[in-house]
Amino acid sequence: MKRATGISTSFDYLNRETFREYNKAGVTAFELSVQLNHHDLIDLGAVTQWAKESGVDTWSFHLPFYPFEVINPASLDASVRKNTVERLSELIKRAASHGFKHAVVHPSGEPISDTDRAASVEYAKESLYSLACAASESGIVLAVEDLPRTCLGNCSAELAELISVHPDLRVCFDVNHLLFEPHAEFLKVLGGKIATVHISDYDFINERHWLPLEGKIDWSELMKGLDDIGYNGVFMYEVPRITANITREAPLVPADYVNNHNKLLKINKA
Repeated sequence: MKRATGISTSFDYLNRETFREYNKAGVTAFELSVQLNHHDLIDLGAVTQWAKESGVDTWSFHLPFYPFEVINPASLDASVRKNTVERLSELIKRAASHGFKHAVVHPSGEPISDTDRAASVEYAKESLYSLACAASESGIVLAVEDLPRTCLGNCSAELAELISVHPDLRVCFDVNHLLFEPHAEFLKVLGGKIATVHISDYDFINERHWLPLEGKIDWSELMKGLDDIGYNGVFMYEVPRITANITREAPLVPADYVNNHNKLLKINKA
């Protein structure tokens, strides 16, 4: 199944030329992802206008998730949770008003101890319910991202519990975050709830955000799995142009992501 190729801007400098470069390469969607303290500096109207001029779809808006002492839906500190819900709700409304279709949220910060996990899950569910209400009122889909290590949502069962608090909550499937279960199992449990994806590769030891085929993911199996659940959204690359622990001849350019996507499609057909 052919899906649009997208790029997360978390690793890109944003200007009009960025989107012209995307268009020239065949990148037709983007995810806006910037740090918390940069949101007040961004002219969101200008960014979305540049995208529109270049025919690049405003697919997703990644809500900020750091620093954890300020933004954390699962914080044990009620004042942090309150601040998180207020600030993220405002950004959800702002994203929706500029035409973004999805808002992606991390359900927690880290680390989370075993003794605090149950309470953290309950606090996260309360926060996610409030954020889901804000998203529904604004007409945007809120997708909760699976996370690695001790973060909440590090397996399909826990993520299923987190999104159970509101019928409109969906999942952002980050394929390089699964450290405790196979991709096939995740898709079996949550396939019907996946609204968007983050695409990159890794070594199964920790998240790496490598370009697909640089790590250990079985891409033939994963591509088939996405086909089987009927995922027809954007293939959103979350891979920096220069990536730690990987040596390349040159930094990646937008055409490299499109070419990589085409390679994965060929593998899937083989």
